[in-house]
Amino acid sequence: MKNQNLLTAVVLILTANFLWQLYDIVSMMLQGFFNITFLIRYIPLFLGIAGVILFATSKFKKSNLLMFYMGISLFMYPFSMSLFFKYVMKEPDFYSSQVTMDVMQYVRIGFGFIFFLACCTGLWILSRKRTAKLSYNVIGNETFPEFTAASSGKRFLNRLIDTASYVIIALIFINSGLFGEGLQNTDSSLEFAIIEIPFLILYYLLFESLFHATPGKFITNSIVVNDSGERPAFTQILGRTFSRLIPFDAFTFFGDPSRGWHDSIPNTYVVEAIDADTQNETELLLDLETTQQ
Repeated sequence: MKNQNLLTAVVLILTANFLWQLYDIVSMMLQGFFNITFLIRYIPLFLGIAGVILFATSKFKKSNLLMFYMGISLFMYPFSMSLFFKYVMKEPDFYSSQVTMDVMQYVRIGFGFIFFLACCTGLWILSRKRTAKLSYNVIGNETFPEFTAASSGKRFLNRLIDTASYVIIALIFINSGLFGEGLQNTDSSLEFAIIEIPFLILYYLLFESLFHATPGKFITNSIVVNDSGERPAFTQILGRTFSRLIPFDAFTFFGDPSRGWHDSIPNTYVVEAIDADTQNETELLLDLETTQQ
């Protein structure tokens, strides 16, 4: 019941944030800022709205899209705030004057922090409700549980979504000048590849250590586990993250079983996920059937 109340509060905070952002969009459109690029900027917002609607109408069961939105928002928040404070604290020059803070900007900062906490809380609760999906082999009078490994197709989709996510976020903040004018004006693919590495490390280390899944895995309903089906240790997640830097690692999970170098080196697995309550019900029914036999 406590988690249910917290999730309700999270949904209300996210809904308030969506209404605020929609108000901003309408205001800017009325001022003539409407174009395709303008709409593309707000694709995450529209995904978040769809995620909240699906989550609420399914009685808090269909959480994949909502978790993806909260994950991307959580990852972007520190960069967004750093860019904001860089803009506010920038020394005035010939082309611009000193930025002055008003009450509305303080309100936006405060509500932005509340939104960030709501995303952290929602992800924490929902990720704790996801567990490895087990299949059962009955041999004689004994039942042996086995993981349901994520398919190569799901692994490829995970990689595609995650790579697109952190690369787009990296491009947004590099082009915004957050990391300096030098990075902003870089046009070398090699330079960008080097710049991309810290984003990759931070992205996978953050999500897989805290939530044992990335935004891509939220969408495909898969999680990272150790060989016992439990949440891996931080050292294993560290090994997974840095193993991704090995050349051609991205292609090593194609095969049967679908397990890449960044899985085998730290001894982890990517498996199908299921709601913990549903898994417990399945185990209870199996125990009853075994008892009746």
